[in-house]
Amino acid sequence: MLQACGGGGEIQSSPIVLNNNIDVYILGSSTLENMIPALESTAKTYNYNIHNYAKGGEQLYTMCLRIGAFPGTVKFSNNNLSSSTKNYFIADWPLDYSLKTFDAEVNNIKGQVGADKNGYYFQFNTPSSILVDTNINYPVHSSIPTTSNNAIFIVNLGKNNFYQSNPEINTSEYIISESKKCINWISENLTNKILVVGFFSTTQANDSLINKVNTVNSSLSDTYKNAFYDIEKYIESDQVWSDTKIKPTNNDLSNQKNHILPSSLAKDALHVNETINIALSKKLLDSLAQFK
Repeated sequence: MLQACGGGGEIQSSPIVLNNNIDVYILGSSTLENMIPALESTAKTYNYNIHNYAKGGEQLYTMCLRIGAFPGTVKFSNNNLSSSTKNYFIADWPLDYSLKTFDAEVNNIKGQVGADKNGYYFQFNTPSSILVDTNINYPVHSSIPTTSNNAIFIVNLGKNNFYQSNPEINTSEYIISESKKCINWISENLTNKILVVGFFSTTQANDSLINKVNTVNSSLSDTYKNAFYDIEKYIESDQVWSDTKIKPTNNDLSNQKNHILPSSLAKDALHVNETINIALSKKLLDSLAQFK
């Protein structure tokens, strides 16, 4: 079971310090990655060490594969693998051109899995060459984080899946089910102290996107209770204006009511601005104080 930690509430000026040097792992995409500078700055006050696994643009499956939560196998396109080139392969997980390189071991070779315009590839860490069978699916063994007993994860999984055209990975049902699988794996293998962060829409959200975001948020909230931080609820609150000292326009207030990201809180169509990142970093780290 996940231990409870809550969302919402005012920014605390005197945060509660749990213990020295608590490791906090951040897993997600740009929503959390853009928050890393603010989280790292704020974390000094709380005696937290921030470990960033959030990579902008990535889809849900690849971000969970990165930490070893999801399995993956590959078939190489060429039977002669070399450290002098990118060794391309066909994967048994969804194609994600935004995947950022991560450490892994394939066929007892240590290297990095990455992606470019030609697809997925594997690069060796040390000079060598090896022959492989192009008919065999080779397992990918990701570098699993080494965590202490009091480690905490903050996760926001699947934002970019909302915007994919592939109906197999862009539904609210997919995002909910795969998020829960990844979170369960973290709970069973790394730590049960997990703060699950919800989603918000965009400055130009249509009804379909708004409905999907609300469906996912509702399901995650029902499952994780106080261990769910409702980022959309905060963005749509009166509190966000007083916390940030931003004066809302009439259009901002209308957008809040309609589950659309207000322009005054946005960096661009998909992301909040740095002022909101600073406010949210305090909200998230305040929430972690409820872990015992």
